[in-house]
Amino acid sequence: KKYNLAGFLLLYHEVIKLGREVMIDQGLSDPSLSLEENPPGRGRGSSVALLIGYLIGLSHIDPLKYNLSLERFLPEDMMTNVPDIDLDFPRSIREGLILRTHQKWGWEHAVLTGTIATYQVKGAVRGLGKALGLPQTEIDQLAKQTEWGSARKLGVRMQKMPNFKDRLDMPIWQNLVRLAAELDGFPKYMGQHPGGMVLSSSPLIDIVPVQRGAIEGRYVPPPIDKKGTIFLLPLYIFPKLYSTFIPILNKLDSKFIFFVVSRNDLS
Repeated sequence: KKYNLAGFLLLYHEVIKLGREVMIDQGLSDPSLSLEENPPGRGRGSSVALLIGYLIGLSHIDPLKYNLSLERFLPEDMMTNVPDIDLDFPRSIREGLILRTHQKWGWEHAVLTGTIATYQVKGAVRGLGKALGLPQTEIDQLAKQTEWGSARKLGVRMQKMPNFKDRLDMPIWQNLVRLAAELDGFPKYMGQHPGGMVLSSSPLIDIVPVQRGAIEGRYVPPPIDKKGTIFLLPLYIFPKLYSTFIPILNKLDSKFIFFVVSRNDLS
């Protein structure tokens, strides 16, 4: 109530319900179980400390039972915008969930957020090499030998390549190195985020330009601030959990909390 987040959280609840519908349609969830018993996705990070999140199926962790604090999720000195909540769903339902979200709110109110691809060293080599008329075979070879990263370091990297070191004495290759440094980080094209969605109460076309996405039925605005964007993230381990562990745990009279860690964290 203090931060006027009731509508914001109810919107997440609607997305979670859509996810459950998609899972039931795909035979991945038992329709006899309630949303609270078997939510289709999981909130992550500091949002699990939110009691209302637990009550509406956003999280499977009872924050009162585990004495979780809201300080990280709702810091007093940073509440100038809506909080950031990522939702993890099984990868297999992401496409269906995005389409279902488009259908529910319409493309005027629900779109995938845009992303801007920028020039890095490989793209700069290929684009500039072609524009400068350099041999295609040599462009391909240099792009393959160059590691991903900033195009500003192209000259340094070529110095370490026996088959390209001598090229640095040639004016046209010097132009490639100079222009690559200038092109570094420059916008290349606009794409669409695989799971970041913007939901708006007002028609988005009244706020920002919107264009058709790469896939039929999808629409994309320019990139926006991450805050206020709902990210529908495909967690690759979810299908394994649902098919292997969840049916077992549903038969047990116990509550379990899963923590997904990387191999580096195991120490």
